[in-house]
Amino acid sequence: GLPLIGVMIEVPSAIFMIEEILDEVDFVNLGTNDLVQYLLAVDRDSELVSDWFRSLHPAVIRAIESVLRKAEEREVPVIVCGEMAGSPVYAPILVGLGAINLSMNVNAILRVRLALTNIAYEEAVSVAKKVLAAKSADEAEEITHQEFSQKWVHLFPSETFLRK
Repeated sequence: GLPLIGVMIEVPSAIFMIEEILDEVDFVNLGTNDLVQYLLAVDRDSELVSDWFRSLHPAVIRAIESVLRKAEEREVPVIVCGEMAGSPVYAPILVGLGAINLSMNVNAILRVRLALTNIAYEEAVSVAKKVLAAKSADEAEEITHQEFSQKWVHLFPSETFLRK
């Protein structure tokens, strides 16, 4: 048969056109690194503005949730990739938002697997809902810090839980 055709979702225009895109593809790769960079107009490699690169910014979380929800409605698989997918702190939030497939650097697999096997799905959904409702990146990061340091600090004894 024909090969499956997918698309990278990494820029704001793709978020706005996601329904039309989903009608044309077999799967979606959601690239979180570029998505954060282009949604927030922040070059993560520039020392001048890299502190503004905030993965939990409400615009980023809402965009990710929107893609995941609309893809699920159309039964189009989404693979979330990038630093967020490979983070043992962010991966449970992504799962709570509806992510089923995560793609990451091989070095991240064990830590992400440890997190995902020790955090109940319902707890991931609960944290994701709180982060999704945050009105600022600071608030979302504080929610994440509180949830993880109170409930799962034993899983991440050296994790900072904040930023990027």
